[in-house]
Amino acid sequence: LTANHVGSGPITLGGVTYPVVASSSIRLEHTPGVLTDLRLFRLVSDPGLDTLPIAASSPPISTEALLIGRGRDRGVPYTYGSYSGWRWGTTGSQRWGTNAVSQAAFDLTLSGAPLRVLGFSFNNLGGSVPEAIGTTGDSGGPAFVGSDLAGILVAIWSYGGQAAQTS
Repeated sequence: LTANHVGSGPITLGGVTYPVVASSSIRLEHTPGVLTDLRLFRLVSDPGLDTLPIAASSPPISTEALLIGRGRDRGVPYTYGSYSGWRWGTTGSQRWGTNAVSQAAFDLTLSGAPLRVLGFSFNNLGGSVPEAIGTTGDSGGPAFVGSDLAGILVAIWSYGGQAAQTS
C-alpha cells in the first residue's frame, strides 16, 4: 500500500529487493468510480513481514503517531515568526519520528482525488519533542498509532508566507 502519486515499484528491505508482480498494481476508489490517492500492489515473493493491522477509525486529536518516510534530510535551522524548524537538505534518506495528531478525520481533495486524512503540525505546541513532520519524498510512508497503520503520508503544506522547502 502506498500513495498513488508515488506509484508501484520494487521494494528493498534488509538489502533484498522485492520486485512487483506485473499487472498487480491497482488504484483504490473512495466510492465506485471515484479514485483516491492510494495504490495497492503485490510483490513477487514474500518478504516475511508480519500482518499489519489497519486502524478501523481515525485516532483522536493529540494521539501520538509514528511517521516514517524517505524524504529530504534536515538542512540548516530556519525560523519563521515564532516557529523554528529546518530548511530541507538536498539529499534524502529513510527516517522516522513522532508527532501528535492535530487534525483528525477531515476530508481533503488532492489532485482531484478525495481523501480522509490526519493532520500533523510542526509547532512544538504539544505531543512529541522534537516533532517529526513530512517533507518532499515522504509520500507513501506509513503513519502508525501503536502497532496499527493509521494512515499513509500523501501531502505536505506550509503556513502562509513560509519559505519554500522548509519545515
